[in-house]
Amino acid sequence: MNATEIHAKLRAKAADAVVEFKADAIDPFVVVKPERICAVLQVLRDEPDLAFDFLECLSGVDYPKENRIALVYHLFSYPLRHHFVVKAYVDRADPVIDSVA
Repeated sequence: MNATEIHAKLRAKAADAVVEFKADAIDPFVVVKPERICAVLQVLRDEPDLAFDFLECLSGVDYPKENRIALVYHLFSYPLRHHFVVKAYVDRADPVIDSVA
């Protein structure tokens, strides 16, 4: 499944959480509302057509000029063999987000 198809399935299940989709990036990604990160990742994990069962990498990227920090989740599905990236931005003054563990 390609990134556009993954995005479409995610929007069908959690449209209110998706802020942006960047299909033309080297690693296509969605940006989601930080308060909805757990719900979004749960959809990506639990939907049989998506089945993202492995968090390859979780990174934090500081954007001081924009006064925010990005949390970047690189996901992989072993059963379906596809990748996807999810980002959520938090304010540098209050860099808090729910754990997805």
